[in-house]
Amino acid sequence: MEKNLKINERDIFEHIRQAESFERTSVKDMMEHAQIAYQLSHQEGYQRLMLHSRFLVGKAHMRLGNMEEANRVLMESFEHAKKAQELLLEAEILNALGTSHVYLRFYDLSFSYYQQALIVAKNLKDEILIAKVLNNIGEIYNELNDLDRALEYYQKSLGYFGNHELRATQIVNIATVYLKKNDLQKAQELLIEGAEVAKQNNDLMMKSVSLKYLSEIARRKGNYADASDYLTRSIAIYRETNEMYHVAEAYLEFFNIHMDKKEYDQAKKDLDESLCIAQEIGSLPLQAKIYPAFVYLYEQKDDFCKALEYSKLKFAVDEEIEENARKLNLRGLQVQLEAMTSFQEKETYRLLNDQLEKKASELSAAYHSLEFISEIGRQLTSSTDLEFIYQLVYKEIRSLIDMNVFNIGIHNLETQTIDYKFIMEDDQRITGRSIELNSTTSFAVWSFKNRKSLRINSRQEDTIEFVSEVRSSYGQPMEAIMFAPLFWEDKTLGVISVQSRTPNVFSTQSLKTLETLASYLSIALININQAMELKEEINKRMKAQMKLHELNIELTNLSKQDPMTGLANRRHFDEYLTLIFENARRSGVPISMLMVDVDHFKQINDYYGHLTGDEIVRHFAKIIQSCVNRSTDLVARFGGDEFAIILNDTNLYGAKLIAQKIRQSISESDVGLIPKRNQSKVTLSIGIASGYTGQFTSSLELVKKADDALYRAKNTGRDKICVDNEDE
Repeated sequence: MEKNLKINERDIFEHIRQAESFERTSVKDMMEHAQIAYQLSHQEGYQRLMLHSRFLVGKAHMRLGNMEEANRVLMESFEHAKKAQELLLEAEILNALGTSHVYLRFYDLSFSYYQQALIVAKNLKDEILIAKVLNNIGEIYNELNDLDRALEYYQKSLGYFGNHELRATQIVNIATVYLKKNDLQKAQELLIEGAEVAKQNNDLMMKSVSLKYLSEIARRKGNYADASDYLTRSIAIYRETNEMYHVAEAYLEFFNIHMDKKEYDQAKKDLDESLCIAQEIGSLPLQAKIYPAFVYLYEQKDDFCKALEYSKLKFAVDEEIEENARKLNLRGLQVQLEAMTSFQEKETYRLLNDQLEKKASELSAAYHSLEFISEIGRQLTSSTDLEFIYQLVYKEIRSLIDMNVFNIGIHNLETQTIDYKFIMEDDQRITGRSIELNSTTSFAVWSFKNRKSLRINSRQEDTIEFVSEVRSSYGQPMEAIMFAPLFWEDKTLGVISVQSRTPNVFSTQSLKTLETLASYLSIALININQAMELKEEINKRMKAQMKLHELNIELTNLSKQDPMTGLANRRHFDEYLTLIFENARRSGVPISMLMVDVDHFKQINDYYGHLTGDEIVRHFAKIIQSCVNRSTDLVARFGGDEFAIILNDTNLYGAKLIAQKIRQSISESDVGLIPKRNQSKVTLSIGIASGYTGQFTSSLELVKKADDALYRAKNTGRDKICVDNEDE
């Protein structure tokens, strides 16, 4: 019986090993082995193997583009890993959750997951995991186009990897930064190097990525044959590994190639293929990339109805993504809270364990410290309110350490001072103060500069190691003091201290408690700062994108407007007429055209000057526009003093009513610019053409017939309305 169990365990482990080996070569095989391992380990009750195989199932879903299922499985795996106290596995899952949220473009959540994973990886001294997480943080900055920060993280990651077989990822990612910086030569050299490293290690994933970006470089250089060849090879690998998300992305790059070559029909086929895959795998972010490409395609083909249709689809997808983001944020916050709490509980136990074993007499105090730190950890990670955090720390620590004064000082980089943001003396809040970093009489400055803790239990102790002389920033010096620095990696943040009027009150355990508290307070401060920086960066980029969008709309409107009258210009008139004429043909509705001209305009210009003539044109434009109220109709300035009016779904009777309304409004208006001479009013003539599209050879014939009717009105006395093919 024992022998069979051992064989089963080895078999399961072999499936896990196979799943891991297939991760970068065949995701389909990875999923198959991971699911078999999970089923067998669940059946046999092998807890650790079951946890690991379930995690691999989640990663496989992510690689296949099934993000919703990936997140569900990964979050479920995290719950079980936390209960089993598998710290390394928790970090791996948090890293994977971060990556899945990058795919979903929820960068703030991704950043938080990666930070939690990085903290655990550094404490476990797992350099490979550290490298992976640093690379992934670089991906966030790359996505947000903060290229210098992205490059910084990629290079840090590569430094940890050295000659590791996975270093192709960092090389290719660094290449993408140079690609975005338009340094095509440097990017190409790095991509060729990355592809070679990937080939040596049978890393199909990075080989296909390298080929895709080499295709983009070839396209941007105008080498479309090479671009298509690279992309075809990349898609073949993606299909082999069953990574359909990336296949869809590759078809988007094919779309760019065919758009550059103005091969619009082939470009549409590329988008259809990409959209079909995106819908099959249920990827909303991918659809959000594809729909704008459709809009651009149909704008280039002057099919504005289709462009509008895909714009609406893009808007609907964006709304669904936003709703999903809200739900994921709620679930993600819970996962992050549990992750930090789990790490804090284990790390705190490790820090205090030696003390518990050495001094049985201090067991009770250490136990309470452990409970205290765990509670602090849970609450620190659930708030970004600094004042709340300061109050919380003070409230809890005073129940553990006998003290009269509690301080938190934060480094002010600009003034080079330690600014005390929180001071409590005998439960009373004291106004903050600052200490210059060049002070030689401050224990806080010594602790900050040396990044070391200190404990002094009596004013009689020798303190020359720390300060030149003992002074108090306010009031009488305290008998016993403890200081601990707040720092993270190479960044010193400030100091925390407790002080007492009673000598010999602080034990070694007291200092360890303060140091542990300082560590977690440092993590909280760093997380808050980084979250705020990232949020500010995201907001800044969103505002810039909104501004650019508004400017594009404004430029588009300006390109369609006549600058003098604000009416549609001739270019917009021609585009809109083509669109409306085709719509009338499909819908079987009538269409009418009015051509309007100011009478005797040349004489007015010659006699009163062009400024007066311009004022009359603007005045008439305003009146004509006020008589045409429907959004589907269009009033345009056709020439100097000539206007054209497109009336959609309007027969001859309706066109005559509009023409009479315009003529009546002009007659009743007083231009106020022409002195009363032989004629007191400026008049206009109107020509009308109306009918169904089958009566005209094209939209241009409709315009010509309306223009002929206007010509007849001008030649038969002016100040009148004439209709094409209608006797006077």
